[in-house]
Formats: sequence, C-alpha cells, structure tokens
Amino acid sequence: TPEERESGVMVVDIGGGTTDLAMFIDGAVWHTAVIAVGGQHITNDTAAGLHLPSDLAEAVKLKYGHADPTAVSSLEAFPIQPFGEELPSKVQRADLAHIINARVAEIFELILKEAKRSGYDGLLKAGIVLTGGSSLLPGIKTVAQNVLRLPVRVAQPENITGMGDTLKNPAYSTSVGLLKLGLIMDLEDDRRAASPGNGRGDQ
Repeated sequence: TPEERESGVMVVDIGGGTTDLAMFIDGAVWHTAVIAVGGQHITNDTAAGLHLPSDLAEAVKLKYGHADPTAVSSLEAFPIQPFGEELPSKVQRADLAHIINARVAEIFELILKEAKRSGYDGLLKAGIVLTGGSSLLPGIKTVAQNVLRLPVRVAQPENITGMGDTLKNPAYSTSVGLLKLGLIMDLEDDRRAASPGNGRGDQ
C-alpha cells in the first residue's frame, strides 16, 4: 500500500526459481535483489526427501505441505507412492513439514542477510509483504516472522475486475502490478500529450 511504501517496506516475491525483493522507503525503491532460491527448490527437497518424482512432489507439497512443523499434528499422515516401490506408504505430515521448513527458513535467512547488507533493514517500519505463488504455502508467514523479526503479511492483487476471482492470487501479483503500472504510464503519456504547451498543438 502507499502507506507501507512511505513507512518503509520490503516486498518479497517468492517465485519458482528465484526470490525477488524490493525495499520501498519514502515511496521510492531504495534497493532490489534477486536470491537464487524459490519454490522449485522446496519441491526438489520434497522429491528427494520422500523419494518422489518431481511432478508428484509438487502435488504433495501443494496438498499437504506446511512450513511450520509446530502447527502440524503428529497424528496426521497421508499416502504416497514412492519411486520404485510397488506399494504405497504412509508419510507423517510433520516429516514433510520439517523438509519444507528447512528450505523456507533458508530463504528468509538469505533475505535477512541481504537486508542487512543493504544497510536499510532498520528502516522497514511497515515490515514485509510476501507475494508470489509460494507465499500461499501454509505456515510461511510464521516462519518469515520468526526469522526476520518483522511484521509480515501476504499480499494479492486488489481492485481488479473481469477475471478477478482468477487473478486475485499472490502468484499473479507481479504480473498484475506491471500491467497496472503500464496503464498508469499510458494514461500519463496521454495526459501530457493533451496538455497545453506540449508543442504538438503549435505546429
């Protein structure tokens, strides 16, 4: 929000292959960075830890994944078909949560390291805004708060019409934001072109 950007906020976009971050202070971008770890790495860890092919690991992550092991009951379990095994087996959901937590915690530790390296970490009064597809992972907000020690919220596109239900998802935040920015810039160009003294009407 404009208020957050004025107060000082870091927007963290957790994509598939990378995590992009931008620090907004006094309404302007003061620092950006790209961290080469993202949601696909969580999937890869799930595949390796549970001996699953990547596509099945992604499905398991989306259906049963949780980033905070303390929020998962030790009694919860789900069936999987490990690679090379004839019979399905049961996996404790807490075990999956531990696998996911290790990678998610690493992502936020790298974000914290980058924030400190920038020298602006003390100016982020509004905290952190999470977006991107991986921000939907249950428990990720808690892990972010524990590692970064800052307020955290998950953002999604707002004030959109038409395909609103489809696009109102953190995975589309960057794309929708860029489209809105392009529209604003086009409107500003039209406004300048129509204003007196721009030189076009004097020809």
